[in-house]
Amino acid sequence: MAASSFLNLHDWETPGKVRFVVLLYALGGALAFPVGLTLAGLVSRGRHWETALAAAFVCLLGATLAFTGGLFALQYRSYYAEWHAPAFTLTWAFEFVFTMLTALY
Repeated sequence: MAASSFLNLHDWETPGKVRFVVLLYALGGALAFPVGLTLAGLVSRGRHWETALAAAFVCLLGATLAFTGGLFALQYRSYYAEWHAPAFTLTWAFEFVFTMLTALY
C-alpha cells in the first residue's frame, strides 16, 4: 500500500505531505496484515486452495481498508478537534461521531 501511494503521489503537494500519506498507508497495511491473515486462516480452514486464496484476498483487503481508514479517521478527527465543543459534552459527542463517520466514508 505504501509503495502504491508513493508511486502515485510522488509529485503531489509537498514532500512532507507525501511522506505522511505513505506512512499512513504503510502503518495501515502493517497493522492489517496479521489480522487479515488470521481471519483468512479461520475462514478457509479445511477448504480447497482456491477457497483459501479467495479468503486470503478478501480478508487482507478488508483488514487493510479497515485499518487504513481507521488511521485516517483518527488523523481527520485530530485535525478538526480544534473547532469542536469541549470534550465529553453532548455537542462534542455528535461532532465526534459524525467527524469519524465522514472520515470513514
